[in-house]
Parts: sequence; structure tokens; C-alpha cells
Amino acid sequence: MIPKICLFALISAIVVALLDSFGFKSARLVGVLFGILLITALISSLSEGISKLLSLSEIGGISDYAKLALKAVGLGYTYSLCSEICQGLGEGLIAKGVCTAGRVHLFLLALPYIEKIARLGVELLG
Repeated sequence: MIPKICLFALISAIVVALLDSFGFKSARLVGVLFGILLITALISSLSEGISKLLSLSEIGGISDYAKLALKAVGLGYTYSLCSEICQGLGEGLIAKGVCTAGRVHLFLLALPYIEKIARLGVELLG
């Protein structure tokens, strides 16, 4: 599946570059649409692996900290991808807003664990 995705990405890049060189004003939008199709193909091919990973985490009794790390990585990629799409469309301010929202979301995700660490520190000192 990966070689097909790479081939699709190369063909998409060539098509967008040709459209841009011919002066097609919506070449960026076409590029974003190709990117969304590419991501959709990648997600569908990875869904089986993700479901196996989740079943392994339930069987193996993966800790809350490992689940938090997996969530953080997934959210990081999601916000980063969204930001890059906005940046590719020339919307830098929106892209920066998405990055900020991602950072806040990740901080809020980790906040209960930061609170646990702070309480543990207070107990050790007091």
C-alpha cells in the first residue's frame, strides 16, 4: 500500500505543479484536495494496525501514562497536519491559531498528571 501512496503523492505533486505553471488560480486548493485523498488512503490502510494496537493495549494492561503518550502523539500529528494544510492555502494566521489550539489541548490533556506530580512533590516535602 505504501508504494501506491507514494506514487499517488508524486503524481499529485506533478499535477499541481503543472496547474500552477499554467496559471491555474486554484492549484493550491487542488493540492489540498489531493492531500486529503492521500491522508484518507493512508488512514484506511493503517486502521487495521491501529485496531491491533488498541487490542494489545487492553490485553497487556498498558498504563495510563502510555495511553496519554499515544493520545499526545496522535493529537500532535492531527494538529500539525491541519496547520500545514492551512499554511499551504496561504492562511498563516489560521495555521498559527491551530498550532496554539493544539498546544493548549496537549497541555490540558497532561494537566491531571502534572497535578498528580505536584501533589506527590508536596507530600514528599511536607
